[in-house]
Amino acid sequence: MLKFTSILKTSLKVYVVIHILPTLIFRYKQLKKDPIPTFKKMMSSYARSVAFLTLACSLPPILLCYCTRLYGSTNRVSSMMAVTLAAVSGTICESDHRRREIGLFMLPKAIAAVYSALISRGIIPDVKNLETVVLIIAIGLIGVASN
Repeated sequence: MLKFTSILKTSLKVYVVIHILPTLIFRYKQLKKDPIPTFKKMMSSYARSVAFLTLACSLPPILLCYCTRLYGSTNRVSSMMAVTLAAVSGTICESDHRRREIGLFMLPKAIAAVYSALISRGIIPDVKNLETVVLIIAIGLIGVASN
């Protein structure tokens, strides 16, 4: 729980700069003209982003601890379950538009992780500089998906 509260405090500070200050600086006229809806939208975005970052960063170690107790040891299954549950719970908090952005941000990392897992299991051979090709494909997928 200590890790959860420290990450929550950090994410509160980080997202003040990302959500609240730009609204106060760049949407000052809108905030004066229509304060209640603008303030509600700003605070909703702020709360969603704080919840996402807090859950995505604090849940993996907590869930890994519980999964380790469940399985008796730390293994790949418990690690994958912990990270997957944390990612899903974090992205549920975000809006649809932000979920897509987060997915596009995570796509190259997921492809690289799958590639690494396939090599470590001996399913595909370890070819020199093939990770560069995998990265190019991942970035190409981002380009295709964003259009």
